[in-house]
Amino acid sequence: MPAFSEIRFERKSYDDGFGFECMKAAYRLGIKGRMDYSPLTGIRILMEGDEKNVIAFIEWIEQNIQETIHTLQHTYLNYSGHFTEFDIYRHTA
Repeated sequence: MPAFSEIRFERKSYDDGFGFECMKAAYRLGIKGRMDYSPLTGIRILMEGDEKNVIAFIEWIEQNIQETIHTLQHTYLNYSGHFTEFDIYRHTA
């Protein structure tokens, strides 16, 4: 069953390779979506894919984020089928 979720959190470090590792995990799990990566507003990940893979991706994120400033916020959304791949948009200040 397709699922669409959003996660938001903030981290102390934005230059430790987390974004690239997150993208690799998304591809490995067949997740499509986007990571908006900003030192000013935090990290927002929109993800869609098979429900069990979305859950596994969320678990991977929870296990691999380090030095989180604010608690992870997770929201389930209506599946859109909008994304064709997983990409990263890194905002510069």
